[in-house]
Amino acid sequence: MPQILVVEDSKDAQELIRRALRDAGDVAFAESGSECVELASTQPPDLFLVDVELPDMDGFELCASLKSNAMLENIPVVFLTGRADVQDKVMGFRLGAEDYIAKPFAAAELRVRVEARLRGHGRRDARLAFDDMTLDLVRHEVRLREGDSERVCDLTPHEFRLLHCLAARRGEAVQRHLLVEAAWPGVRVSPRTIDSHVSNLRKKLGPHADRLRAVRGVGYRLASPVRA
Repeated sequence: MPQILVVEDSKDAQELIRRALRDAGDVAFAESGSECVELASTQPPDLFLVDVELPDMDGFELCASLKSNAMLENIPVVFLTGRADVQDKVMGFRLGAEDYIAKPFAAAELRVRVEARLRGHGRRDARLAFDDMTLDLVRHEVRLREGDSERVCDLTPHEFRLLHCLAARRGEAVQRHLLVEAAWPGVRVSPRTIDSHVSNLRKKLGPHADRLRAVRGVGYRLASPVRA
């Protein structure tokens, strides 16, 4: 079933949403923007349902953060909020939201609008495959093809998120702050931490290590393999 991550801190609202969406997908809840990003970075959902009034940031800030994250930018965001002014709706859509639903809501309407967004988006591909590397986004597993054989690369969660961020923008130079947001959501880390994890990642990639290239003054990029 589709995975729906609801960002809502009101227990009463959570219960109403749970009942409305019980047949639409598997519903999980985050009660703050930072919790949402942390959960989504570990297990990306198929749709975000976001309130605007959150304890640590507003939903607009959260939407902007999700849409700027290479791992999460293509996942639909639907606002469900008591802020129904035209200006708020315009803001939501300008930030990339796919729908904007005002509270109080009718359960049937919420369900069909969420289902419509899920159908329009389609079940996202659980694998990211290119060249001789495949990332399984559900199992957090990386498979590497080496000649006629294939091996599973055992990565830590941080290493997997780093590689996923680079793979989603393969060939592009990815700035350090984007790598930090993808691998350590909501946490401040030093440049040496990134370099250390990239070094460990290179060791685990073995013959594929030279594809992880440092870009001076920017960050890193994942290059295509060099063919003999």
